Amino acid sequence: MSYCEIELLEKLVDRSSKVQRITLSHNGLVFNRDDATRFSDLLIKTKITSLNLSHNKIRSDEFVFILEKLSRLETLDLSYNKMVIWKDQFFVLLNALSRLKKLNLSGNNIYRLVASSEMLPPNLEELSIEFCDLSRINDITTLIHRNSNLKSLNIKENGFFVDLDFLDAVIASNLTKLQISRNSITLKHLKYLASAFYSLPRSFIVELEVRTEGFLAKYEMNVLLSFIEKIRNHKFNVKLVPYSPREFVEPLSMGDMFASFRTLFFQN
Repeated sequence: MSYCEIELLEKLVDRSSKVQRITLSHNGLVFNRDDATRFSDLLIKTKITSLNLSHNKIRSDEFVFILEKLSRLETLDLSYNKMVIWKDQFFVLLNALSRLKKLNLSGNNIYRLVASSEMLPPNLEELSIEFCDLSRINDITTLIHRNSNLKSLNIKENGFFVDLDFLDAVIASNLTKLQISRNSITLKHLKYLASAFYSLPRSFIVELEVRTEGFLAKYEMNVLLSFIEKIRNHKFNVKLVPYSPREFVEPLSMGDMFASFRTLFFQN
């Protein structure tokens, strides 16, 4: 971030003490330590509750100097930057943001998620960590157990293989929205999920995007169609988006077979 850019922001902020939202996305911003210090001093002058720095080139080591100045924040978007988040210091400072309700870290590299999941802000309601090179569904299961205030969770495009422990955690949680497209879920787990939905109160609202891999045998297609019909009868909307007309073709090799739909969308 250049001296001129910070100076311009300072002038704008000085002219308006009522600034509550700052959006600087898609600007190619790069902070060095001096920039971070000056930018954080600038933020102290404001009463901002929402900060969007998505799609820039900000690194986590520099941003920690800004985090501690954001005590008023309710919404923070750091998605698609150059962050490699593996130090607990980052999450410790996040945890201090007691007013934060929405956090987007998508498109960054996140490590040690299990160790850090208990350090998320105490009142966090919406978390997006799609495309973060996460691969262990167990880490997400632990995160859900440790953060009971979460209402919306986006874990798309992480290469997860959904398991029963994860589904049980979702069912027992306070989540009302879950996005898991471009991960993998078997027919067995789809059926388990449907049976669990039936037991939930009618006021429960959940949105699921599910991607499955491979091809579908004829008998499995019958199982899937029957499953979809049951969900529709239970007043769930189902949307199927296939990869191509080939999804109905039997595979040449036997073994584990998965539905070859790009998206299965459920909403009551």
